[in-house]
Amino acid sequence: MNSVLLIISTERHIQEAQQFFNCCLQVDSEWNLDIVLLGSLVIPDQAKRLYSIFNKIRVLSLYEKTHKYNSTFLLKNIIEFINFRKTKYKILIFTNFMSHRQRWLINFVKYNRSVSLTDGSVILYINSNRIKNIDLVRDNYKLFKPRRIKHILFFSKFHFNTSAHDSLITYSEKYLKSIISPVDEWHFIGSPLIELKKMSSVDLELIIDKLIMDSGSSIKYYMHPRESNQSLINIKKKCEVIPFEKTYEERIRNGMRPQVVLSFYSTVLFELLDVDSSNLKLIFIDIRDLLKKNDATEEYYSKIETVYKYIHKQSEVNENVKCIPFYEFISCSL
Repeated sequence: MNSVLLIISTERHIQEAQQFFNCCLQVDSEWNLDIVLLGSLVIPDQAKRLYSIFNKIRVLSLYEKTHKYNSTFLLKNIIEFINFRKTKYKILIFTNFMSHRQRWLINFVKYNRSVSLTDGSVILYINSNRIKNIDLVRDNYKLFKPRRIKHILFFSKFHFNTSAHDSLITYSEKYLKSIISPVDEWHFIGSPLIELKKMSSVDLELIIDKLIMDSGSSIKYYMHPRESNQSLINIKKKCEVIPFEKTYEERIRNGMRPQVVLSFYSTVLFELLDVDSSNLKLIFIDIRDLLKKNDATEEYYSKIETVYKYIHKQSEVNENVKCIPFYEFISCSL
């Protein structure tokens, strides 16, 4: 019996895991799945969509109260994981190479092959560092370093060249190609930048005010799961704010398509690049100047810069994709 270990922290990771299993698992073999859910953004019920694929599934939830993340809490979760894990897995699937918590768990796992799901646009930065033989999580420790992961199979919607040791399988969200019924709306996909202190609430209000003034359409703001209602109090006075209950892609499966979708560097917009519609406009708002103003760390800035370089390349070959710097955005005519 073949065994898979899946380590995830968001509902989107479940969707991507399902894509991987449908694409890459040998259907003539029997598989068991162990799922480790990290944090409070994903719950066991959300993993039920994977049940039909496997003979047997076990689920373990860890780090559910992330504000208690300290040495004692870390040790408690590692012990739970050690008691839960199998001796060896044929495939290890993780979702955030930059996560200390995931890398520490991987330390205690034997596996034949490792797979990294997209985990958003940060995968571009991870791959860039892999090419340079840089492992920032490992380099942050002098003792008890997370184990080096020698070979990674990236499963991603992004197209990029990997290092000689890694490989890439690309996929697309096929169901999005059916999104053809237009509605007179502009959608903004939120990010937890205020919570991360990378942007002020005033900056975000300037963006929404600009959309209301220039779009001539209804504005809907779709919250990110890590955004707080407190940071959006004034936004709610300006436009309709949709709380996060399911991913944006799931919300628009009914075939309704807005005129324009905007965000900073949300993975959602990369998903929408697959939509078979010449009328859907995607606008990325480049916040690198804001990051400098808000004293973002060099590591964080480098991560975001890698993503925006990729976006600019997309805008050069796709006329429906625009990448506009923040200060230009709030002053230009949309």
